[in-house]
Amino acid sequence: MGLIIDLILGNLQSEIIEDPINLVMKFLKDILTSLYLVLAKYVMEKKYISVYGFSFYMGFFSLIILLIVVIFDYYFFKWTDYNNYFSNFDYKELLIVLGVIFTQLVINLTTLFTTKYNSSCHVFIILVFGQLAYYIDFKDNAPLVIAFLIIILFLSLIFNEIIEVNLCGLSYNTKKNISKRAENEMLFNNDTFDENIEDNENLKELNIKEGVGEE
Repeated sequence: MGLIIDLILGNLQSEIIEDPINLVMKFLKDILTSLYLVLAKYVMEKKYISVYGFSFYMGFFSLIILLIVVIFDYYFFKWTDYNNYFSNFDYKELLIVLGVIFTQLVINLTTLFTTKYNSSCHVFIILVFGQLAYYIDFKDNAPLVIAFLIIILFLSLIFNEIIEVNLCGLSYNTKKNISKRAENEMLFNNDTFDENIEDNENLKELNIKEGVGEE
């Protein structure tokens, strides 16, 4: 459905023709973001690192990588015109930079807390809401895009078992139903074990009585 949204808006067609490298980089970014969330879940659960500690270490590491990239870009690649940017830098640009830093901090902490106390897949729900800022431009295609995003949100809620749908066996392997089956099996095994013990006791009593009768 996300692919359909990009086709409706013409984003995919234009990027394939005009900037295919950027399209590949977007796919790579999504892959690395997924890897980042899984590693964050592992480190916070297995290595007992707090959300704030993990965020600080990743921010420090990212800052070092960014400085290295900027140095190489400034002296070798020339992808960005830094002189032009800083010559036009004013208080509005400063406010934008501070706003981006603050919003990214909130988003990062939100995703990390969600990952720690739920799962990496729950972050997808946050990302669906985030897509509204990119796609909704209140033009003719806005209602259609909103409808697709709502469907994606609904499916993500089902996938993360926040909404349970008792249709076509979709709820059979949810955590709730798996726990119920495990409890029922445990009760059944305990009852069977108790019945076996009772049968063994009855068998022993019967054997003792038969032995006494023979004597």
